[in-house]
Amino acid sequence: MTQVGPAALLPRLETLRRGRARNPPTVAEAALVAFAERPGFTLAAEALRLLTRQDNARVYRPEVLRCCLRALQSAAAGGCTFADATINERERNRHESRPLPRRVIGSTLLLKGLEGEVAVITSPEEMDAQHLYVAMTRGASRLVVCSLTPILAAR
Repeated sequence: MTQVGPAALLPRLETLRRGRARNPPTVAEAALVAFAERPGFTLAAEALRLLTRQDNARVYRPEVLRCCLRALQSAAAGGCTFADATINERERNRHESRPLPRRVIGSTLLLKGLEGEVAVITSPEEMDAQHLYVAMTRGASRLVVCSLTPILAAR
């Protein structure tokens, strides 16, 4: 997420917790202070939601954030631990079909089971055989391999 980093945020939260802040807290800062005082899954989810709504904040991977929020809700309901909830969300996300934009950049894990018209593989010499196989089988009509060497050695 852009515009959210520990360098400026942590000292600001500490100032707010001590009651020495000159400026009132933003809604997101207030949620983070509440979470710091009473840690819990519900408050963590709310703080994350509010952080995404800050000015200039942008989530790099919205689907990952949504999975995290669903896992926090599931753990808050008490049905399972947070670790189990994240595993369940990861598995649910893997098996759920999702629309793809015109161009996608992703790891072989994210693109496994999906196919595009063209696949571009960068740095195949750094991949093991399984990941290279998945990457090579993503393109339906064209495969472009960008490698430092003309021959790929087995890893």
